[in-house]
Amino acid sequence: MSDERAGAVEPADEEILAALAARPDDFYRRHVRGLLGYLLRRTGDAELAADLCAETFAAALSGARRFDPGRGPAVGWLYGIARRLLGRAQRRARSRTVPGAASAWRRSR
Repeated sequence: MSDERAGAVEPADEEILAALAARPDDFYRRHVRGLLGYLLRRTGDAELAADLCAETFAAALSGARRFDPGRGPAVGWLYGIARRLLGRAQRRARSRTVPGAASAWRRSR
């Protein structure tokens, strides 16, 4: 590889997250595929997974200043946001179904 960056070390997620307000695309590009795949596997619904993924990155962008690297890696923080949003979506879905359907949905997961 003749690229100048061949020997360059990519910045850590935490460094990218610290600069998130100025350059949100770096953190997004690094994690969007993995996060979208995770959400798709959990929901089985491509549209819902894409919506949750977008909401997750929007929440990460607006809450980046609250990230504490002492509590764990940035990617764990990002997936924590996704898990909370997924849980809310699942609770909303269960509350809109008939009582027997909600328990069948839980058994199918």
